[in-house]
Amino acid sequence: MNGLTENLVNFLVEAERKDFPKSTIEAAKMAILDVVGCCIGACNTDVGLIARRALVELGNKKEATILGTGEQTSCINAAFVNATLAMVLDLDDIYEANSLIISHPGQSVIPAALAVGEKIGASGRDILTAIILGYEVDVRIGKAVEPRKDDIYSFGTHQCIGACVATSKILKLDKAKMMHAIGIAGAHAPVPSTRAMWCFKTEERPASWTRDTGGGDALVGVLSSFLALNGFKACPRLLDKKTGFWMLLGSDHYDEEIITKDLGKGYAIEGTTYKIYPSCRFNQFALEGVREIVEKNHLGADEIETIKVRAAPTLTEMFCFYPPLTSIDTASSLPYLVAMLLVSKNPKTDTAHWYKNYGEWLQTEEVRKVAEKVRITGDEELGEILKNERKPLSIVEIIAKNGKLFEACVEYPIGHPKNPLSQEELIDKFQSLTIPKVGEEKANLIVSTIKRLEKVTSISDEIKNWSNDGLAR
Repeated sequence: MNGLTENLVNFLVEAERKDFPKSTIEAAKMAILDVVGCCIGACNTDVGLIARRALVELGNKKEATILGTGEQTSCINAAFVNATLAMVLDLDDIYEANSLIISHPGQSVIPAALAVGEKIGASGRDILTAIILGYEVDVRIGKAVEPRKDDIYSFGTHQCIGACVATSKILKLDKAKMMHAIGIAGAHAPVPSTRAMWCFKTEERPASWTRDTGGGDALVGVLSSFLALNGFKACPRLLDKKTGFWMLLGSDHYDEEIITKDLGKGYAIEGTTYKIYPSCRFNQFALEGVREIVEKNHLGADEIETIKVRAAPTLTEMFCFYPPLTSIDTASSLPYLVAMLLVSKNPKTDTAHWYKNYGEWLQTEEVRKVAEKVRITGDEELGEILKNERKPLSIVEIIAKNGKLFEACVEYPIGHPKNPLSQEELIDKFQSLTIPKVGEEKANLIVSTIKRLEKVTSISDEIKNWSNDGLAR
């Protein structure tokens, strides 16, 4: 009788691009576009520069491209750098169960797949297949271990398995080697982070730059698949319940059935949530509530007296910090984010500069005045909803200077499958991130290439054209 891991790998090895419905293929293209946009948008940020400087020179072989700059380095280092870039702006995709995030699949799966694909000249069809399957495995593992322990907040330990599946599929590993690749990835997986390791509380700031270890996840995925390709062996039953890998994911339970239930009957990548605000998903509920109120009632920042945000106490203590001390801090400083939302001309597409130019924005009287209006308090009832229903809701109250009170509670912020961004809106987001870096012509070229990705014979010939060489200087 086959074990769980073997049954899963049987499906993964046999799956082909023709097996996926058109909706799945189109969803994968948009996921790729979104992550590539996040990478290019972050390539010259402070964190991006450090990651490039640290890793590019370590790769003697020029096998894969740093997105945005065109620098060439080893496949494994490119995967690390691009995955790190993907999460810098905190605009990368997420997957949610109900309204609770359980993974950031794109930040690790897509950079790993593109780096390996570029190294070997994989076709667009192979890239699409690999990414769809990588998302599928990552999300299924996340679902199987939710809810996790309250003091654990990390997804990297299973995101590297998704990256491993994607790269193993591109390398066309057979069943035995893919089982070993998954085992190798599990043995090298990042440990989960405790909440304290994120440094979100006021006394712990500035916030950690490691976040969900996207770079490490992509690196492990690439390394594991190449080791297995060359005959390296590890536990081939990693996802079987008795093996116990699930205990390393910060959970006290494992719904083993989820890993293989209804394989091939719908794909997780179609349920991806996209972000328009450069922030942790938990803050998106409050930000969307603020936007809903001001747009519906045509309120300007100067017409607002007070902005009150109520949320679960465990969330408010992490996100009330102001002013942000670093660029990474901005993503978890709700007063700063609310202020930037209200002073932005187009809050759906102008968000990249909230991050990079934060130091300049903090010096403006406009931002300071709005941030001072924000009041964040913990709400025990919302805390119970988060605990029991896994919904991190926020209640926003805005009091205008004329005394009027406006209230909003958004259940599904924009970008969630139940409140989705259109393809046009995702392309607008992509262009807002990339045009300032590579120019309009190349940004449009990338969109065109990804839209016809299943017809691309070699991804290597395409990725080299996705950059502005001047950014590498």
